[in-house]
This record gives sequence, C-alpha cells and structure tokens, in this order.
Amino acid sequence: MSSQQAAILNSIVLLLVGFWGYAANDFAVHTAIVPIGSGILFLILSQFLKYQNKLFLLFMMAVTLILSIAFVVPFQRNLEQGDYLGMLRLGLEIAACILAFIVYLRNLIQLYKAKTS
Repeated sequence: MSSQQAAILNSIVLLLVGFWGYAANDFAVHTAIVPIGSGILFLILSQFLKYQNKLFLLFMMAVTLILSIAFVVPFQRNLEQGDYLGMLRLGLEIAACILAFIVYLRNLIQLYKAKTS
C-alpha cells in the first residue's frame, strides 16, 4: 500500500466515523469535529504524497501519531461510561491512524534505503 492510499483510506475512515460520532451526539459535542477536520486535512495532503516527498510524509506521520494518541482519552471515557458504540467508533479511528502510521513509516524507510543505495 502506498502512502497516498493509506492517507486516503485514513481520511475516509476519519470522515465517516467522525460524522457518525458527531451525529450520534446530536451535533452538540464540538470535539467530534476533530476527526472530520483531520480527515479533510489528510485528504488534501494525500495529493502531495504521490511525489514521495519526505517532508510531507514526516508531517503526516507526526499528525497521525498525535491524533491516534489524542483519541485514547475519549476512548477511556467511553470505556468508563460503558458506551460501546463510542468505543467502536474511537477504536476504528485509532486503528485507521495506526495502520496509516505503519504504512508511512514503512514507506519512509524504503525512501531512505533507496537514497543510500
């Protein structure tokens, strides 16, 4: 999987699941906009990844890692409240971010190996 495909997949998951979470909270919880905004950002920046630019790849890795860590606190809150659908939504978002991060890291390592060879 290429970095661009991972970014597009991650953005689609964040957009769909983020909107699902926003709608499930009756459009009242404004922190549910974070995955939607991040999905839009990833979708826009995915166009720059087709050029195998290391700077954009590092930026996407950093934002993805920060975002996946930021989803842990709401996940714990949903766990304490027994909100299983909320845990499912956040679990999907965390899994998509971790998958994208692994693909970015793998592609970054390949870029550095190709440069040294």
